[in-house]
Amino acid sequence: MKKLILIAGCAAFLWIIITGMTDVSDSKKTDVPQQSYVEESTDNVYYQLKEYDKRVAAFSSESKLPIYVSSVYVSELPKEDRLLLKAGITAESKKKLERLIEDYCS
Repeated sequence: MKKLILIAGCAAFLWIIITGMTDVSDSKKTDVPQQSYVEESTDNVYYQLKEYDKRVAAFSSESKLPIYVSSVYVSELPKEDRLLLKAGITAESKKKLERLIEDYCS
């Protein structure tokens, strides 16, 4: 009989500990605000695709020198594209810049 009471007491103790830990972790979840996993740009960096040394090049707003110079000569592109590159095509992110480079240089 003592063994049965001891086993029941241990089981009850474990149950209290386990449910108490669950309640604590659940309360922590509700107290902590949810974070977004999408990285938002906090800086004002932008990129431009334009002509440099007669070729298609990419620039960052942080630098006057190109960050990438392609092997594609602007003179090989259609007139509309040449005019756009002369003015500079702005991209708000590196990903958009990569797409522009792919469009103009492949």
